[in-house]
Amino acid sequence: MILDKNPFLSAKDASASNSPLVSVIIATYNQEHYIGKAIQSVLCQSFTNLECLVVDDGSSDNTSAVGRYFMSKDQRVKYFYKENGGVCSSRNFGIEHAQGEWIQFLDGDDWLHPDKIRFQLDFVKNCDSDGVVLYCDQERVYEAEGRSEIFYEYDASSKEKMLEKLLAPWGLQCGGFLLKKTVAKQAMFDTTLNFCEDCKFELDLLMQGITFIHTPIVGSFYRIHQSNTSTFSSIADSTSKIKDSYIRYLQIVQQQYGNLRQTCQQRLVDFLKRTLEQKDTERFDNILNLLDLPIMLYGLKFTKKSQLKFLQVLILYTPSVKGIYKLFRMFKRTADL
Repeated sequence: MILDKNPFLSAKDASASNSPLVSVIIATYNQEHYIGKAIQSVLCQSFTNLECLVVDDGSSDNTSAVGRYFMSKDQRVKYFYKENGGVCSSRNFGIEHAQGEWIQFLDGDDWLHPDKIRFQLDFVKNCDSDGVVLYCDQERVYEAEGRSEIFYEYDASSKEKMLEKLLAPWGLQCGGFLLKKTVAKQAMFDTTLNFCEDCKFELDLLMQGITFIHTPIVGSFYRIHQSNTSTFSSIADSTSKIKDSYIRYLQIVQQQYGNLRQTCQQRLVDFLKRTLEQKDTERFDNILNLLDLPIMLYGLKFTKKSQLKFLQVLILYTPSVKGIYKLFRMFKRTADL
């Protein structure tokens, strides 16, 4: 663990400002090699009136020792150990224990630009901040490849654009957020999701009329490494855990928001097509149970689940994706006769 020179401030220094208190919630699990940099990036913020809540989600490595070390050096750091429950439960825990008016989320393997919080607070200084989420751009750091790239977050200026992205399902990264605690408590994180939890949190806020405002700063650094669940690849090419969570997410959305059901259905049809081509029988059945028939697939209309099951059997014995499309061109010609 390497520390920058004198990153710590006394409690007196931190509380000297009349600025609002910001609670930075760091959710971490078995990240002893990364958590120090995450905490340090908080303590080195140009905005100093903050508290840093390190929520340890039942780590079995030395994460605890690192968290307690920083707590002994800076009274703004508060370390909490809780039973393992996932990142959603850790963030919810942090929200409940936060003393600040504002909330900043941070994962234990990521870090912040030193001017992020000050920049975002200044940006919204003359605006009504009670119904907004501030978000910023991001730098993705590919650890294994030794490279990084700036990712300019998509335009969330309209509800329609935001919905399109949230159901895709790559939402805004929570590490780029700054929002009031009163706003965060309007949604909280869905602990039944292992992935898409950011999307669900953002969707719940969006559907309650919260506005997302872009602040032009590369304010957060997202580390991509071997242990990440998300590497921003397509859902169809992701892990089984991510695929299952995405299906679960769409199920929750169409149950909770009836006006989004049709959009969810189209996402499910697209995903069904990929599971057929990948011969993923388990996820095919899970998606099929959520579909409203009839659906159009490969230019053909399917009105019964039995027809789709028959299609699945045909594709299972078709040797390649090219062969699948050849099969459907034949079906289409037959149907047009």
